Amino acid sequence: MAPDPTASVIDAIGGLIGTVVWPLVVLVAFFALRKPLERLIAGRRDPATGPAGLAATLTTEAEAAIVAATVARDAGTTPEEAARVVRESRAAAEEATRAGGLLGRTVLWVDDRPDNSRYEHAMLGALGVSVVVRTSVEEALSTMASRPFDMLVADLQLGADQQAGFGLLEAARAAGHQVPCVFYVAHATPDRVQEATRRGAGLTNQPTALLRAVARVLAPVPAGG
Repeated sequence: MAPDPTASVIDAIGGLIGTVVWPLVVLVAFFALRKPLERLIAGRRDPATGPAGLAATLTTEAEAAIVAATVARDAGTTPEEAARVVRESRAAAEEATRAGGLLGRTVLWVDDRPDNSRYEHAMLGALGVSVVVRTSVEEALSTMASRPFDMLVADLQLGADQQAGFGLLEAARAAGHQVPCVFYVAHATPDRVQEATRRGAGLTNQPTALLRAVARVLAPVPAGG
């Protein structure tokens, strides 16, 4: 029997709240956005929705996923920080929707614990980006050899190797895959950011920054635009 998307969302919310007590503003926003997140997880969309309505739907669904991802990653601890999360989530979702050009793009996401980033996957999916998940360097390289990808998103630590992401990027480029890359990590230290930059990649631990990075790479603003 197929899983009930409503139950899945409620379970996810319950798990998040059980982990840490969040400021009221994030909880209110999260519950208010439960329905679009529910639709997103279930893969439902109104086929009669016109272009303007579809853009609004995509923005709301992406916003819901960003808020969920941010809450899951323990980002907000004060009412002020929580309010900032909600504002930035909406702004990032609106920016990505306006950018266009994301529909049909494909991202290879490499993480040995992919469930930790399920909301981020939903965030990209809401904007038409197809996310293919692999859990090891070997799987990722094999998959890249079989089909092209528009972007690589990877954790730095895969298994016991804390630098595996850098090794993956190096191996991918050695194999001729000049794919843009951003590392999505739990802790974005200055040293990690500097090393990623040196290798021509980005690095962040924030869902909003990740979405902006993906939009910047996959739907760049035209010259003079």
